[in-house]
Amino acid sequence: MYSLLRNLLFKMEAEQAHYFSMNLLRAACSIGPIKSIISKCFTPGQDELVRNVFGLPFRNPVGLGAGFDKNACYLRELEALGFGFVEIGTVTPLPQVGNEKPRLFRLPADQALINRMGFNNDGVKVIRERLEEWVKKGRGTRDEGQGTRDEGQGTRDKGQVFLLRFRVMREASTKWRPEASMANKLKFFLAQLLPK
Repeated sequence: MYSLLRNLLFKMEAEQAHYFSMNLLRAACSIGPIKSIISKCFTPGQDELVRNVFGLPFRNPVGLGAGFDKNACYLRELEALGFGFVEIGTVTPLPQVGNEKPRLFRLPADQALINRMGFNNDGVKVIRERLEEWVKKGRGTRDEGQGTRDEGQGTRDKGQVFLLRFRVMREASTKWRPEASMANKLKFFLAQLLPK
């Protein structure tokens, strides 16, 4: 079965295959009994996997990193797949189309992808509305962020970012100077987290 699906998906461009798969999962999860079966198959039921980190409960320690669901379109589906948490984004102040296509490339021999997507996303206003709707359904809690950094399309604006449960800061950035020390990077990240 896996070989058949893989061959089918590899006939599509990588980005097209991603959205095709997720939209197929969305259609399946829109049918209650099918979503229940998917959840039962993929959601670990062991209590020993539950974690409480800095006062935040996680049903398991396996999460999905940012970039997979850039626009918070597949939260229900990713929940059904059993993730303990899901990062969305990158989210920018204004919508962006990202880099020109094709921008996602398969390396089958290495079982890897090259991601040159850029910051394609629907923008903070649209994504915020999706997250607010998710919270209304009782799926998460509201947590106002500290603002957004200028990504060439907006300015820092307190309260523009809407997050669920916790904030994630990534060390990987193309904007660091090679001579920047890890200590300076850590000071920068801590300054973003601490109250001004």
